[in-house]
Amino acid sequence: KQWYQRRVRAKSLQQNDETFALLREQYQKNVDSLTSQISELTQSKNDLESKITNLEKGGTGNKKEIQKSTEDLAKLQGQISELKTKCKENEKLLKIRKGNDEELQKLTKEIKEMK
Repeated sequence: KQWYQRRVRAKSLQQNDETFALLREQYQKNVDSLTSQISELTQSKNDLESKITNLEKGGTGNKKEIQKSTEDLAKLQGQISELKTKCKENEKLLKIRKGNDEELQKLTKEIKEMK
């Protein structure tokens, strides 16, 4: 009976394997893309922080320019935070997929041992 239950579970996991493989590939591409976007936005944020610091120290910038740069900085920080959240979600889904792969391997091994 155990053998049959494990075989049914393994078969179910195998049937879903193709779908999950496509999803895993898509999630990995998303993670890579999000990571790249985060890197680019972080560089822009650092540049903007330097610009604001120079404007404030140099006294050459007017208040409107400093205010606009500060608002832009806040927007960038929000975008970076949002992208990091999406990236973490995709990474969680990849971990779930990895867990399913490991379970399938374990069940397959147990079924072979029972035969």
